[in-house]
Amino acid sequence: MKAEATTSTTPRIWDDGHRLKVEMRARRVHLLIATLVAWCLVWGYGEWTALSALVRELPSAGVASMFVVVWLLGWTAAGLASVAMLAFLWDGREIVTVDDRAIVLRAEALGRGLDRTYDLQRATNLRPVAVSSNRDREFLAFDYSGRTVTFGTGLHDEDAERVAREITTRWPHLHP
Repeated sequence: MKAEATTSTTPRIWDDGHRLKVEMRARRVHLLIATLVAWCLVWGYGEWTALSALVRELPSAGVASMFVVVWLLGWTAAGLASVAMLAFLWDGREIVTVDDRAIVLRAEALGRGLDRTYDLQRATNLRPVAVSSNRDREFLAFDYSGRTVTFGTGLHDEDAERVAREITTRWPHLHP
């Protein structure tokens, strides 16, 4: 398997002759990380307070207890989403694997992730797309069954172009 030498901020590309694999680290936004850490601390305090109130009120479970249960479910979901986002910002990566059958996009943090798989033959027009608010940042996109699929958010423009070029060289039907 051939791997390109890169710095930690640029995508790493592997080509084993059968598939192309691209690993892109999530862009770290330090202000957002600090905000999420503060939010998670507040969330933990709120979670603890609500659970304590629920346990104290359990013997007299009335309407107020039901409100706390419903509130706690929403609060827990919001907190878990914040923890997941924090994990992705801290240790996240996007892994794109392309072979003759599929494009697999994987978002991963702390060794856990979610895959989205797309039939390669139905994918077209792979291209870098500029982020309107930041001229040196781009992401990658391709068209798939009437919709646009994006990945590689926060790549520098030259990195987005290099990744698109590597993929479209191997699979020319993806070229715009």
